[in-house]
Amino acid sequence: MLKRFLKLLKGSPEPPADFEGTYLDHLLLKVRPRVSSRLANCPAHDPLLVVVAEVLLQTVPDIWEPDYQAPLLDPQSPGFKPPPPPQNNEVIDPAEDTGEFEAVEEVADDAESAIDADDADDAESAVDAEPADDAESDDDAESDDDAEPQDGDEVEIVSEQDVESEKSASDEALDELAGFINPFDDTAEFASPLKRRSGTAKTPTNLQKVRLDSKEILQGGRVLLTMLINNDRLPPDQQLSVAEILLASELWIGFMLESDGLDPKAQKLLQLVEQKFSEGQFSQARLLLQLFQTDRATQLNNDRNLFYEDMILRMGIRRRHQISNDIGTAVQTKFTGLTHDDSVGIRAALALLAEHLFIQCHLYTRSPASVAQWRSIVEVSTRPNAVPYFLNHIPPRRWRMPDGTDDRALKTLAKEHIVRPMMREYVVHQIKSAYFILRAVGDTGLEDYLDCFFDWATTTFEVDAPVFMPEIYKRTMIGGEMVSSIFNNLYERHFRRRADELLDELDDDAINQALDTTLARMTACDFNEIPPGNFDLGSFLLDELTGMTYPTPEFAFKLHRIT
Repeated sequence: MLKRFLKLLKGSPEPPADFEGTYLDHLLLKVRPRVSSRLANCPAHDPLLVVVAEVLLQTVPDIWEPDYQAPLLDPQSPGFKPPPPPQNNEVIDPAEDTGEFEAVEEVADDAESAIDADDADDAESAVDAEPADDAESDDDAESDDDAEPQDGDEVEIVSEQDVESEKSASDEALDELAGFINPFDDTAEFASPLKRRSGTAKTPTNLQKVRLDSKEILQGGRVLLTMLINNDRLPPDQQLSVAEILLASELWIGFMLESDGLDPKAQKLLQLVEQKFSEGQFSQARLLLQLFQTDRATQLNNDRNLFYEDMILRMGIRRRHQISNDIGTAVQTKFTGLTHDDSVGIRAALALLAEHLFIQCHLYTRSPASVAQWRSIVEVSTRPNAVPYFLNHIPPRRWRMPDGTDDRALKTLAKEHIVRPMMREYVVHQIKSAYFILRAVGDTGLEDYLDCFFDWATTTFEVDAPVFMPEIYKRTMIGGEMVSSIFNNLYERHFRRRADELLDELDDDAINQALDTTLARMTACDFNEIPPGNFDLGSFLLDELTGMTYPTPEFAFKLHRIT
C-alpha cells in the first residue's frame, strides 16, 4: 500500500504551463472551493487541517478516503482538548464521550509541532501553537489569554456572540504583524522530525484507501504544508521545483507511515541538499535538512555550516562579467529624480535593474485581496481564534518584486514591510555580519564595516556592541544552541527596546523620505561591484531609518542579499 501511495505521490501533476503563480498558488486555488464547502457543513473543523486534507486529496486523489471525521482536529488545533482518560478501568469511546470528534491515537511524547506559531510579541493576533524547539521557548512566550487549555478544561465551541466579537478582534490579522512564520529561514530554529516509535510499524497494508484523519497523515500533512508555505515565501527563482518538493514529500510521508526501505530516498535527498549547498541555495538546503532525523550534535553542526557558508558567499561573491557603460548609465538615469509618489517610475527602474543587471529587489508582503478571500471562508468557523490562527499561516507573506502584480503604491508596500519582525531580522543580520567579519582571518577588506556597525549600535541603539562579541564566540563554540537562537537572544536583551521605540516613532513621512533617499543612492552605485541576486529592498529603507552607513554604497548589497 505504501509503495502505491508513494508512486502516486511522485507522479502528481504539475500546474498547467500557462498558470501564473507558484505551486502553492495552484494548490490553494484548487482547494479553496472545497475548503469553503467543508467549513460551511462543519464550522467546528480546524480550517488549517481542512486545507491540509484537501491539498492531499488534490495531489493524490486516488489514495485517500474522500471523507474524514467531523470536526477534523488534532492537538495543534485551536481550542483542542483530548477527551479525559477512562475512569475505573472503563473503556470510553472518545467520540461518544465528547460528542465532537472520533478517536485519534495519542501523539508520541517527542512529537514536535510541524507549523510554528509566531512570537507572541511579533504577532499579537497569533494563536496557540507549541514551539518547534525548546530553544525557542523563551522567545515564544504566550499571553494568558492565548495559552493552551489546561488539563481538565473542556473543548471550547464559542457562541455566535463570541464569533462576532472575535471577528472584530481578528481584523488585526490583516494588519502589519499578521502572517509571519519564519520570515527568514536562516534565523528560524530547525523543526525536529518525529522520531520513530518503538514497536511494530502501523503502515496500512490491506486497506484500499488511507484515512486522511489518521494521526500520521495529519502530522505529515502539516509538515508538507509548512514546506510548501516556507518554499513559497522565497523569491520565485530560489524556490524548490515541484519535482524536488515531491521528492522531499515522498520521504517525509514514508517516514510518517514508518515504512522500511527509505534509505535510498534519504540518500537521494541528501545529494540534493549537497547540490543546494554548492549552488549557494541555502534557504532551500534548510528546508530539506529539516526532514532528516539527526541527533542534536548533527543539527548544530549543520546549523553552523549554513551560517558560515552563507556569510562566505554574501561577503565574497563577485560579478563575473563587467556590464557595459551604456547599460549602467541607463539604469542610473532611470533612478534619477524618482520619488516615493512615482510608483510607475519606481517599478520601471526596478524592472530595468532586474532585466539587464539581474539585481532583483523584493519586499516582504502579501495581498490584502487574498487575505480577504480566505477571511470570508474561515470566519464561519466556530473554533476559538480560528480567523487569526488561519490567517497567520495562509496566505503567507512572500518575497516578491513590486513589479505591478500588486497595484498598491510602493510607499504602501514599504510601510507594510517595515514592522517589528523585519526590524528584528534586519538588526540580527547586522550583528551576524559584524561577528563573522571579526572572526575572519587576515586582511579581508571588510574591516571598515566594523567601524560603521559599532558606531551605529552605539548611536542608534545605545549598545556597546564589542562587549557581547566574546559571549557570541563562547556560545557558538562550546554551547548547545542554534546560531539563530544566540543572535535572537542578543537582540532581545540589547536591541529590542530601542528598536521598538524607533518603530513607534515612525510616521509615513519618515518612511517616504527613506524611500526617496534609497532611490537616490541607486544613482551613485557602481553596479559592476554588485553581483546578480535577490535583495531585500526593505532593509535599504531600514538603513536610512536607523542611520546605518557603509564603507561604500555597494557594500549594503552584501548584507541585504536574500540567499
